[in-house]
Amino acid sequence: MSKRRYNSRMTATQILIDKINAARDAGDTNVSELSRRTGIHRTQLSEILNGHQKTVTLDDAVSLAVAAGIELPELFSGLSVTREVSS
Repeated sequence: MSKRRYNSRMTATQILIDKINAARDAGDTNVSELSRRTGIHRTQLSEILNGHQKTVTLDDAVSLAVAAGIELPELFSGLSVTREVSS
């Protein structure tokens, strides 16, 4: 997968989805096939991939990455934490 540049205004979710869409396009995988591989309903998956769902669970992100052929280190490379997490 080629290196892509992401601007600081993009959310982590936007970056993750962009990477998943790029891998999906490169592998010529359609939404129905990705839905079958991940178990995520096709309608929800379409909303995620089109950016209509603002957050994605870690489980769904990992499932999508594996189904799209993305290595986990690549999935999370380039992400930075922009908000503090309270304990």
